[in-house]
Amino acid sequence: MQEMKRVPVRYFKMINFKTLLSFFCLLFIVNSSSAQAKPDRIQDSDPDTAWVSPNKSVPSFATYQLYPSPERGKGTFGSFMIYLPEEYKNTTRRYPVIYYLHGGNGNQREGQWLMKELDKAIKAQKMPPVIIVSVQALPIGWYCNANVGAKGVISGPVENVLIKNLVPYIDANYRTIANSSGRGLEGWSMGGFGAIRLAFKYPELFGFASSLAGALIEFQDEHNPQYLVNTFGPATGAGSEKSIEYFNSVHPRFYAAKNAELIKKNVKIRLIVGDQDWLYNNNGKFITKIFSNYLDYLGIKHEYSVLKNVGHMFPNEFADGTREYPVQFWVDAFKAMFKTSAIAQPVTPFNAATLIKIGDEVRYGSYLIRKIGDEVFQINDPGNKSTKGGGWGVDMYLVCGTKKALLIDLGNNYITGYEKDLLKPRMNAAEELLSVIDGLTGKLPLEIAVTHMHPDHDGMTGAFLDQKVTFWAGEGEDLNALKTQHNLDPSIYQVFTQGSKSFDLGNGRIVETFPVRGHSNGGTIYIIKKDMLVFSGDALGSGFGQAFPTVERLKQMAEDSQNLVEYLKANFAPYERYGLRVFTGHWWQNAYGGFLHPNKSPIDIGYLDWRFIQDVASCANGILQGKWLVDGSGVRYIGNMVYTDAWPSAEGRAIMVCGTGTIIIPLRQAYEAAGLKMPDLYP
Repeated sequence: MQEMKRVPVRYFKMINFKTLLSFFCLLFIVNSSSAQAKPDRIQDSDPDTAWVSPNKSVPSFATYQLYPSPERGKGTFGSFMIYLPEEYKNTTRRYPVIYYLHGGNGNQREGQWLMKELDKAIKAQKMPPVIIVSVQALPIGWYCNANVGAKGVISGPVENVLIKNLVPYIDANYRTIANSSGRGLEGWSMGGFGAIRLAFKYPELFGFASSLAGALIEFQDEHNPQYLVNTFGPATGAGSEKSIEYFNSVHPRFYAAKNAELIKKNVKIRLIVGDQDWLYNNNGKFITKIFSNYLDYLGIKHEYSVLKNVGHMFPNEFADGTREYPVQFWVDAFKAMFKTSAIAQPVTPFNAATLIKIGDEVRYGSYLIRKIGDEVFQINDPGNKSTKGGGWGVDMYLVCGTKKALLIDLGNNYITGYEKDLLKPRMNAAEELLSVIDGLTGKLPLEIAVTHMHPDHDGMTGAFLDQKVTFWAGEGEDLNALKTQHNLDPSIYQVFTQGSKSFDLGNGRIVETFPVRGHSNGGTIYIIKKDMLVFSGDALGSGFGQAFPTVERLKQMAEDSQNLVEYLKANFAPYERYGLRVFTGHWWQNAYGGFLHPNKSPIDIGYLDWRFIQDVASCANGILQGKWLVDGSGVRYIGNMVYTDAWPSAEGRAIMVCGTGTIIIPLRQAYEAAGLKMPDLYP
């Protein structure tokens, strides 16, 4: 906050000329108006109680707007300046939002430098298009609710107005990605304090917070006590102890400790300070570094960087081009929303007219769409052999009823790619998938349910963020994988209990859910009795087999798969059971057949069936009973996996086969699961 302090003329000779020049450059950048300068404020300041800026001037790339602020009282308003990306008017997509918080004695016009810098980056396709909202907060409001009743306080409910009025207004009136993955804060000086503070208090709302020369100070650090009085109360003398107590209760440090675990999971943080700023070194007190160290102490990861040869006013150097603004923080923040390019490419709408009878198929873009039932479709991503794992091919399934449609699984992430599977982003992948779903469902409401939260089954979640859909995952799944794998907010998924949840799609088409753990902690199988269909994802493996690295995972799968067998026996007549068709998560793997060594020549057996479900359960339970050591038991140990590009981690594991069911497990673990000692003759 020292940048706001009035400096007597007799001290001008003591100020570094470059610092003084930087100060006036920033004032010019913010606004070149000829407003009269008032004591203790910059030239472009608005009145202390200006919720609505009286100066409506904006650059060509922004607009001045009002919004209702009922937190202040009926009939009250606030103002803001907003930047919309150039493509906004020509698309229907939704966009992430960055809220810019101005410094002390600043106003909404201060944020135009950030708008200018990010607009350049967007047009250069260095980052995805975003919306930027530069807020009008009170000049000395500290982005918290004022300590009402304390002597000298003239501020107001700044926090409540921003959180309860402005953010909901922006989400309701603009096409935003209205969750923490699509919402960030950038602030300078007092605004840096506010950006960190609001993100730490509301980690469910803001996924990103950047502080530029943030005033992350202690109460006694402030050079001008008046900057504290407006919001907190007396800075010295009688009543100051209450002011300090209130200040500490709203400080970012307080919320860092209170919400540390949520912050670790949900918020990416950046702290930047200049090496000539008093917030870097205040007479030997390294203010910003002390706060950074405190975050380290709490285990909260963050970026901390010091800019060389610059003081508190460094945003003017970003604006005038003498220093490059570090845009990478926001590139990384929203890359999951960066579908293919900064400007969306048009795609030809998908035409489903050729899918008439079961077995009909059509290729559209990168996908192969096959009709496998009455209004039931397999959407196959064939993959390619230059990748690995799920990148070799993965399947989604769309089931349409008369009331709504259900999409089971979301395939690989071709929006931003997935490095571990060597997957690269694919041009128009999101637009193509959306077009396929729109072409098949028409105007039916859509729900999406995944079999499990692995990157090749929830990968295209980002394509549907701006659609009116409900996302579902089974109880026990690690929703935080969305954040680590795709940089998405886990809260967009709702959790259901398998067995209790069903999806009524209309006209008697009901999709039941059944838990099968092992491959994941909350794996779900989807069953449609009316259509005699089972969608198993990876829960039962496929013809290629299912791998279990631990005994505990094998036991889970053995128990749940046997329960599934009993469920199907109880709910389907014998002749019905043999009519079941089982579709797995990776159709290409079915070609191997469970009775073959995975590295031998494939035999295409198409979809799997009731026998496959029984055989997988028998194989898993047979291993627990040591049956592979008993001739004629039906469970056979046929050797160890050799290396395959698709499944490199399975190399060396034992292949256990029972009919069409295959389990891949380290031989030592198989002996351990059976309660047996492994003979020394095995390595």
